[in-house]
Amino acid sequence: MLISKFDLYKSDWLELVFEDRNKAYGAYDLRQHYSRNMVRAMGITFLGIGLLFGAGVVLRPNQGPIVQAPKDTRIPVIISRVDPPPPIKPPKPITAETCGRYKNYGRSPNGSGAG
Repeated sequence: MLISKFDLYKSDWLELVFEDRNKAYGAYDLRQHYSRNMVRAMGITFLGIGLLFGAGVVLRPNQGPIVQAPKDTRIPVIISRVDPPPPIKPPKPITAETCGRYKNYGRSPNGSGAG
């Protein structure tokens, strides 16, 4: 049975699915009244959110009068002259003597470990 234009929201679909099956155990009724249940759930949810928001607005504690800031809120800034830092000295050039590459590190001149 191949149906080319088949609407899932019509009762024909529900009858086709539950053909030769037990319609009394609950799934048939849930699917049959799905749209009604969804509208009720959305209505209850929106009503609950609205009530919570409304209660928050109505039951807000009295905060008293709003205090105005003074008119002159400027902070005086003192600008002084700052001397530039001293120039950086260039590093010494790296040579074999300055990098310590050819030091003996406690070895004898002939390369043995005994010093």
